[in-house]
Amino acid sequence: MAPPVYPKAAFDQGISGRVVLRVEVRADGTPGDIRVLSSQPAGVFDEVSVAAARQWTFDPAQRDGKAVAAALKIPLTFAMNDPEPAS
Repeated sequence: MAPPVYPKAAFDQGISGRVVLRVEVRADGTPGDIRVLSSQPAGVFDEVSVAAARQWTFDPAQRDGKAVAAALKIPLTFAMNDPEPAS
């Protein structure tokens, strides 16, 4: 699963954050409804998180040996790498 793209404006400003998605996974492993449950800072990483989740495929839940639809909570953390310490 490819990670979300870091938004350029957030990267340029050094903004880090966290998004929690609720993804409904269909029995065929494709994502259905995707909702942002929470995000900090609000709205900064929501769009890229949902866009990435739409591209993902999942191993569907199993019930009695058959694939079934289910829902997942997926936390995503957006963090800048720590800068190199000054010499």
